[in-house]
Amino acid sequence: MEIYVKQLDKKFNVPTSNSNVRRVLYFQKAFAAMNNLSGKTDEEVFDAQIKGLDEASKFAKEVLKMKPKEVEKLDEMVDDNDQDLTVVVANYVSQRLMGMSDEQIETDQAKTTENPKK
Repeated sequence: MEIYVKQLDKKFNVPTSNSNVRRVLYFQKAFAAMNNLSGKTDEEVFDAQIKGLDEASKFAKEVLKMKPKEVEKLDEMVDDNDQDLTVVVANYVSQRLMGMSDEQIETDQAKTTENPKK
């Protein structure tokens, strides 16, 4: 599957292999853990957040087969809402690997922006 990452202005050839789907699931699991933090200590919250960011970076690097300079560049970038672009790119790529089209992703993002609790 060819995936265009507009934040890097580059197309990547990403196989829809079992190993990449497994990477998607590990990435999603780390972010799910970040949404389940009630009753956790501050240290546990920070550990979950760090793990989530590390998983996003690792996911992008491995799935997109990024060069070290590309990973470094992406890790330093934020979008117009000051959101970490590593996470944005990792989310986008994981959604594409799980079968969503660009149109479906845009629709989903619009719904989330309108009602963030969904």
